[in-house]
Amino acid sequence: YTEFSVLSMNGSTVNQINMTSGEDGNLTIRIVNHENKKTTYRLYVTSNGTVQTDKTITLYNKQKVDLNFNFTVGDPGNRTMKFDLYILPGSDDIYKEIKIPLIVTANVTGEESSII
Repeated sequence: YTEFSVLSMNGSTVNQINMTSGEDGNLTIRIVNHENKKTTYRLYVTSNGTVQTDKTITLYNKQKVDLNFNFTVGDPGNRTMKFDLYILPGSDDIYKEIKIPLIVTANVTGEESSII
C-alpha cells in the first residue's frame, strides 16, 4: 500500500481550506511507499480543472517524500482542490485521491490574484 496525505504546515491532515483572496497557501503532500518494491508515482493536482502540479516521483520501499505545495488563491468563491496519485507505468486509474474544499473569501483591501 501507499500512504498519501495532504498536511498543513503544523503536520495535521487537511480536510478543508479557508483562505482570503490573494492569500498564499502552503501545504505538504506526503507519499510513503509500502508496496514492497521500488514504485514510480504520478502526482496530479488540480483546482477546478486547472492543473497546479503534474509530477513524477520514484520511491524505494519504505521511502517517504514530503513535497511542499505553495499556491496563491484568486477570486472569492468555493472550489475543490483535487490531489490524484497514480502508479506508473501506464495506469490511467487513480490509485489514491484526496479532494479538499477550498473556500476563498473576499480580500477587504481589494487586492486579488488569479492563480488558483
